[in-house]
Amino acid sequence: MHNEKNLQQLFNEYIKECQYSSRLSIETIRGYKIVFRLFTSIMPEITTVKFLTPEMLTEYFMRIQTRERTVGSGIIKTGIKNSTIRTYGCKLNTFFEWLVKNKIIIENPVKRIKLPELIYEDQRALDETDVRKLYSTVTLYSKNSLILRRDTVMISLLLFCGLRWRIRG
Repeated sequence: MHNEKNLQQLFNEYIKECQYSSRLSIETIRGYKIVFRLFTSIMPEITTVKFLTPEMLTEYFMRIQTRERTVGSGIIKTGIKNSTIRTYGCKLNTFFEWLVKNKIIIENPVKRIKLPELIYEDQRALDETDVRKLYSTVTLYSKNSLILRRDTVMISLLLFCGLRWRIRG
């Protein structure tokens, strides 16, 4: 009977189904595992499904948003981005929906939690003038037509695929 299994055992069954029945990608499954591992480490008191309540999920989101953690070269940070909160909520939601579908719990506790809406306003995007400057520079410095074509294709690939160089600092 499912009610006798602990949360980790149920999660393992869920992952097995994701791998072999749903055939989800390795990266998707890796993300589910990472989020579940964080969830169980932040909320060690939730060992069985009877503790999965909206109130406990609220407690979880409060803990991850107020905990101190060390990043990089010993820098201590508090809080997480809205996009991270949404990602964690969505990944937990898929597991809890599986629990509902399999009649292990009656209600998905994430359904009562309002996850942040995301608005992406990337200020690092190039405007039309910047793009023209790139193509002009390629045209100006290309030694022959073959190099011009190669450099134009490389710039186009980077622009149209949204690839960009990240400056660390």
